[in-house]
Amino acid sequence: MKAAIERRMEILEVITRQGKARVEDLAERFNVSSVTIRSDLSFLEKKWIHRQIAWFSYPECWRNC
Repeated sequence: MKAAIERRMEILEVITRQGKARVEDLAERFNVSSVTIRSDLSFLEKKWIHRQIAWFSYPECWRNC
């Protein structure tokens, strides 16, 4: 579970820094499947981003990449 939490935080850092990220690139970077990355992004969207929506705008690419 710790690995998932750390990966999700790093995903947020990447997206915050770059403004967007492709699922395939994140999967390669973290050595996990694209299904895992999509699950992480879904989790972040539901649990974290809704709380931070005032200052954080997530890329549409999450759903379309």
